[in-house]
Amino acid sequence: MKHRKGVPVLALGLILAPPVLGFFSPFRSPIAPKQHKLTCHVYVSIPSLSLDQYIAASTDIVRATVVGRRAVFPDDGIAYTEVDLTVNWALKGTAQGLLTIHIPGAEDDTRITTADHCPCLTIGDDVFVALALDGESGILGVMGLDQGVFHVVTDSDRQEHVVGVDTNNSTPTDFIARLGGQ
Repeated sequence: MKHRKGVPVLALGLILAPPVLGFFSPFRSPIAPKQHKLTCHVYVSIPSLSLDQYIAASTDIVRATVVGRRAVFPDDGIAYTEVDLTVNWALKGTAQGLLTIHIPGAEDDTRITTADHCPCLTIGDDVFVALALDGESGILGVMGLDQGVFHVVTDSDRQEHVVGVDTNNSTPTDFIARLGGQ
């Protein structure tokens, strides 16, 4: 056995052996290779508005709970997620009951489409949402995408706060008063 800079050649051969042996290697991982999803990204540009501008521009503002989500990959157009909201009360407009809104971007087992500025809504979230009705399609969407969603979070002292653009971490009561809630 020859030595090259103090490393036995035989030892080098053993280090290389497992990849060369492939399927029959005793070092082969039992985990299947990772499947990669087909990925697409959509670039969206939206103006930054103040809370007061969202209040004025939205057709509806609701406090709601997220109760469902479905990815939609149409044959024509951009993939989107349908998000079901149970309206707790409408602060502006006439929205009530169960609403379905569309948010650009979607993910399933084999595909993912992401879009800039899209709100992250998960089942169980308590949110205020500024909504806008698209006159052409009749589809209800979020005004300003992620800027039009305000999450209600509970801190360690069990106090609720509204988190989002221009909310100043206010309580839901203060936030509703600012919205001019009924």
